[in-house]
Amino acid sequence: LTIPASVSKIGRKAFHLHHIRTLTIPGTVKEIGESAFEGTYKALTLKTLILGEGIESIGKYAFKEGLLTETTLPNSLKTMGDEPFLNNKGQGPDHVVKLRTSNKNHLAFGEGAKSFVIVYVEPKPASKPASAAASATSISISDGQTVSTAAGTITVLSVKEKTVEFTKAKNKKSVTVPAAVTINGETFTVTQIGAKAFKGKKIRTVTIGKNVKKIKKNAFKGSRATKMIVKSKKLRKASVKGSLKGSRIKTIKVKVGKKKDNKKYVKKYKKIFTKKNAGKKVRIKR
Repeated sequence: LTIPASVSKIGRKAFHLHHIRTLTIPGTVKEIGESAFEGTYKALTLKTLILGEGIESIGKYAFKEGLLTETTLPNSLKTMGDEPFLNNKGQGPDHVVKLRTSNKNHLAFGEGAKSFVIVYVEPKPASKPASAAASATSISISDGQTVSTAAGTITVLSVKEKTVEFTKAKNKKSVTVPAAVTINGETFTVTQIGAKAFKGKKIRTVTIGKNVKKIKKNAFKGSRATKMIVKSKKLRKASVKGSLKGSRIKTIKVKVGKKKDNKKYVKKYKKIFTKKNAGKKVRIKR
């Protein structure tokens, strides 16, 4: 589960007794409430947790009852409630979760804690920029972090794998989800489109880049876009499920490459962009 970048607060017990295995919380979320992601000891599931730079508060028992062994705290974190990682891995309070951090202020969180230990990691020295302009645009990148680009707002899925989600489009008539974006001089592949990514009032046409593998449920919900151009060959039935629900899309134009390829993928995409699967009946052509 990836929490949408439009969310700024996760309330108390919002996902209580969940069955989430992998969780990414972007930096746009400032507060994670008490027991927000508390699981159940009968079916422990949460194994991977990515906390984006920008999060400021984690509540008591926020991630209690899971399978976590370690994660990294964002340097932006200011407050942490009592034992947010209690009873992870089903071994009671004797099992501790390793929390890596580059913020020395976080060492205080570990005083008297039973469920976690703070591991301080020296921050890597920033390389000297070639110019003042380069310094102004250089930012530290971490998993779950949101970054504003020329194309729109993106969320980092994995720094290691260099993949990102297209989270929010610029509000203009024609929007293109790029194949890749550049952050700090490095290229990140755009593999996913987030929920409600195209809510801008001016948006009418959306072009899906060639590397997109997944269009999330409700990606076009609330959008005024009526036409979608698809350049990707990587979409599958499961990866577009519910993507057109609540949308105004009427036509999908397939432009994946040569004429014969377009013809082939028109047939393929007619089978997955159905009302039953994608959430809306549309016309598919090349």
